[in-house]
Amino acid sequence: MSLTNAAELAIGQGLFNGTSFAIGSLQLGLLTAASESAHTEVTTGVYSTYARQTITGSEASSVWTVKNSSDANAAIEFPALASGDTGVTATHWGLFDASNNLYVYGEITGNLVLTAGQVPTVAANSLTVTFN
Repeated sequence: MSLTNAAELAIGQGLFNGTSFAIGSLQLGLLTAASESAHTEVTTGVYSTYARQTITGSEASSVWTVKNSSDANAAIEFPALASGDTGVTATHWGLFDASNNLYVYGEITGNLVLTAGQVPTVAANSLTVTFN
């Protein structure tokens, strides 16, 4: 799990400059690659029904448990792949805001091979954001 520069800047401004930091809603996305400098999100060309899954308000508190680390404690389902979709392998997950800023990303253990007809699901307790 890694924080992006955007997340580090927002947290730093909140801690040291008194700037408020509230994303509002988080969107969980599936990525085919991720690093500090770039990420590649799953595209609708190979997964026509793909959409990030939004986590807001009271739903966020039921999905995330926050302590020294934050765990996604509820399953999150993405739309089923259409029968004509060629499929793709998701290697990472990412948390975005509504303005497409990526704040946190991490590896999907064992990757997630997406094929036609499948309903991609991120299992409860399978995403953890750790703060050291």
